[in-house]
Amino acid sequence: MGVQGFQEYLEKRCPGAAVPVDLLKLARTAARQPPHHHHPHHPHHPGPMPPPPPPTRILIDADSSLQRLYGGYQTDWVCGGEWNAMLGYLAALSQACLYQGGLELVVVFNGTLGKERWPEWARRAQSQRQTAQLIVNHVGSKATPPPRAWFLPPACLSHCVRLAMFRFRVRVVQTLEDHHQEVLSLYRDFGFAGLIAQDSEFALCNVPAYFSSHALKLSWNGKNLTTHQYLLCEAARQLGLKTQHLPCFAALLGNHILPDEDLAAFHWSLLGPEHPLASLKVRAHQLVLPPCEVVIKAVSEYVSSIKDLGNLDAIARDVFKQSQSRMEDKVERFKKAVEYFSAACKPRSPNLGPPSFILSGFGPNLFGGPPGHMGPMQPGKNQFPPPQFPGLKPPYPNAPYGPGPAPLFQNPPLPHQECNDSMTSKMGFSEWSAPYDSAQGGGRLPNHHSNTQPGPSPSPSSSSDGDEPNDSNANHLTDKTTRWEDPAGRTGSAPGDGSQGNGSTSNIPSLLSMATRSHMDITTPPLPQVSAEVLRVAEHRHRRGLMYPQIYHILTKGEMKMPVCIEDECNSELPPASLLFRTARQYAYGVLFSLAETQRRLERLALRKRAPLEGKPSDD
Repeated sequence: MGVQGFQEYLEKRCPGAAVPVDLLKLARTAARQPPHHHHPHHPHHPGPMPPPPPPTRILIDADSSLQRLYGGYQTDWVCGGEWNAMLGYLAALSQACLYQGGLELVVVFNGTLGKERWPEWARRAQSQRQTAQLIVNHVGSKATPPPRAWFLPPACLSHCVRLAMFRFRVRVVQTLEDHHQEVLSLYRDFGFAGLIAQDSEFALCNVPAYFSSHALKLSWNGKNLTTHQYLLCEAARQLGLKTQHLPCFAALLGNHILPDEDLAAFHWSLLGPEHPLASLKVRAHQLVLPPCEVVIKAVSEYVSSIKDLGNLDAIARDVFKQSQSRMEDKVERFKKAVEYFSAACKPRSPNLGPPSFILSGFGPNLFGGPPGHMGPMQPGKNQFPPPQFPGLKPPYPNAPYGPGPAPLFQNPPLPHQECNDSMTSKMGFSEWSAPYDSAQGGGRLPNHHSNTQPGPSPSPSSSSDGDEPNDSNANHLTDKTTRWEDPAGRTGSAPGDGSQGNGSTSNIPSLLSMATRSHMDITTPPLPQVSAEVLRVAEHRHRRGLMYPQIYHILTKGEMKMPVCIEDECNSELPPASLLFRTARQYAYGVLFSLAETQRRLERLALRKRAPLEGKPSDD
C-alpha cells in the first residue's frame, strides 16, 4: 500500500530527514534540565527539596521492532532461535536504559485481531510462506544457514519477548482493538518522550519524536543506544505539506480502508499521459500500480493544491471522477480514511508539554500549520460520539470513549495481581483505551451481549473497478480435501474449530468445513455465552500482557490468526502445524468455554426433571 511505502520514501528520498541520535545521551540531557515551577519562591522560608525527576519514558512498538528486540540477526534462528542470546540482549538493553541513561522503556505489543487489515495480513503471510519455502530448500540442499535477507521471525517470538520483558521488569502493554490508534493514544495521553517504531502510519501521524527501530543499536559496553530520528518537518517541507494536509494525504496514498486498487485510476491520472511510466498503465490486461515514490510525490502536489480541505464530498468527486463502479462506496471509504487519520494526527495535550527529545531548532509544531488545526477535524467537537445506551451518561461533555460503552479511565478496578499490575497502575495504563474503534462499533463484550443471528456481511475490503474477486493475494481455505482431513472437514475424533452458541452442547463446528468467500469475509458460528466477569478479567489481563492474546480473541470473536511457520509444505508425510495441533486447540476451546461443565449441568438438570437429555454431543 502507498501508506506503507512512505517509511522507505522518508529514508531514501528525503535527504536530511533522518539524523543519528544517542537515546541515552538525550535522556541524560533531559534529566539535567531543571523542572519548571510556577509557584513563587520565598528565600526566607525554603521549602523541602523537590523529589528527583522521574526517568524519561520512551514507547516501543514491539510489532515493528521484533527483529531488534530479538537482538538482530541470529545465525541459529532457523533451528528454533538463539533464545539465550535474545535474553542476554534484552537484559543488557533494560539495564543500560535504566542505569546508564535513566531511560524507562514501555513496550506495546499487538494484541488485536485486526480484521479490517486481513487482506494486508494475508498478502504478508503469503510472502512469508514463500520465504519459508526458500529457507527449507536452502537448508535441505546446502546445509548452511540461509541468507540474512530471508530472516523470518520465529512464530512465537512476540510471546517470548513479552515474557522476557516481564522478567527484566520492563513495563508491558497490549493493544485490544486497533493497534496503531491505541499506540498513538498511549503516546499522546501519557507524556512519552519518544516513539521507537518502523511503521509508515506513525510517520504520517505528526509524532514529534519518532525514532527508527531498525537502526536501534546498543554498544558493547552499554553506554550508547543509537538510532535515527526522523525529522518529519524536513520531509513535510520537501513535500510541500502542512499539518492540515496529513489526513487527506494519507487517505489518498492507499491504506487498509481505501486500498490501492480503488485509487489506481486516480494515481495514473495525476501522472498524465505524457509521463514516462504511462505506458505501464495497462500490461497484459492486469492492474499495474505506479511506483510508490512517484505516487507519493504526485499525491503531495495534489493535496497541497486543495483549497478547501473540509469539503470532502468535492474532493472525493474529483478523485473518483474516472471510477466506473461503486462510486458511493469509494466516497464513503475516503471519508472514513480521512476521519481515521484525523484521529491519529490529534495533537498531544498542552498540559503535558513538548516532548523532551525534540532536537534543538525543531518545535513541537512540526509541519508549520496552526496549532491544533487538523483540517476537517473541528476543534471542541467529539469526532467519535459514544454509542447510545439507556441509562449511560458521560461524566462530562465531550468525554472520550474507548472501544466500549465505558468512558476512558472509568473502568472498575480489579484486584491486585501479578508484578506487571503494580507497575502499570502507577501510570494509569489499566484504564487506558483507544479513541477509535472501527471494528466493534461500541460493543466491548460482543460475546456477552450479542443476540443477533450470524450471517453474511459486506466485506471490509474492496476490489478494483472490475469488481472481480482477487484470489491470489490471500491464504484462502478452499473446498479441496487434503489427505489430512476427511470429507466431513474433521480431523480424527475431536470437535472442530468453533462453537455452537447460546448454551448448546453440540459439537463446535469447524470453520475449515464451512464454505468461505475469496475476499476473506468469514462468518463465524455462534459462540457459547461467557459470563461478563470472565470477559472483564480476560480484558484486564489482555491489556496488561499477562495473557496470550489469542485467548481473548477466541472468547470474544471466536477467531484467531495462525502465524507462518518454517515448514516444508511439499512434505506429504507431515501435516502442517495448523492441522497437527488442531486437536490440542479444540481441547483448549472446550476449557475456555467450559463445555464440560455445561454438559454436566444439563445432565443434572435432566436427572432432576426426569427428562431425557437432548443435544448431547457424540463421544467421537
